[in-house]
Amino acid sequence: MANKVPGGRVDRTRLAVLREKVVTATDLSDVVRYFFDELADKPGFLELGERFTDATLSEVLGQVVIRIVPGGARRIELVLLRLPEDRFVHGTLAMPRWHGTFLYFEDIRRGVLALGGMAGPMHFARFTVVEPPSGHRSSLH
Repeated sequence: MANKVPGGRVDRTRLAVLREKVVTATDLSDVVRYFFDELADKPGFLELGERFTDATLSEVLGQVVIRIVPGGARRIELVLLRLPEDRFVHGTLAMPRWHGTFLYFEDIRRGVLALGGMAGPMHFARFTVVEPPSGHRSSLH
């Protein structure tokens, strides 16, 4: 694939910058802003993702949301879009009075979540997905 979004290709240079920001940024709002400004807002980018499910990633996202949302979250609607060649996942999450987006790189197992309430500030979290030992449930530390 070429490094262009027009014509349905991902800009791998910008994706590499995003990967670095996910790992090193001290202001996580910059990570999310970069994703929207440099990738998601480009014509054709959103059509590149394939919908899929991932039980472990969904569990981790749910655990992060529970830590942010007062009183926890009873029902979270997730949409996961994956760019398989780039091992990159992004998507949205929604629940009553809360909405958000997330970015996740499968190869480094790191991601960033942005979550906002209808009347409150945005909350940001960086997360790492670690597979639990066989027979154990995922947990957030």
